[in-house]
Amino acid sequence: MGGVLAGFSASVLLGFLIFTGSRKISLKIFFQLTNILLVLFAAGLVSYGVHELQEAAFLPVFIEHMWDINSILYEKGIAGSIAASLFGYNGNPSLFEVSAYGIYITFTIILYRKFAH
Repeated sequence: MGGVLAGFSASVLLGFLIFTGSRKISLKIFFQLTNILLVLFAAGLVSYGVHELQEAAFLPVFIEHMWDINSILYEKGIAGSIAASLFGYNGNPSLFEVSAYGIYITFTIILYRKFAH
């Protein structure tokens, strides 16, 4: 019973803090930031899709490892796995993965600038 009461109290407090804090946040800035995050999520999915297609031998592997920064941010560690699941982080990406990520971001920026008002 104590755990239920503590959980309920914590959820009420968290809801109150989110409600009062959200009134001070500009919706324009909030949606601009979420748009950027969504573009990064999508670029990660494109890069991961290219990686999987290369593993299945549907796409060629010209340069297998452009760099290896797993010693700095290990992709199987806590922070690396969060970055990998959210943004498609790969500590040792291939040339095709890096190109796909960059092309997607560039294409998205061009479309945004063309159609944004």
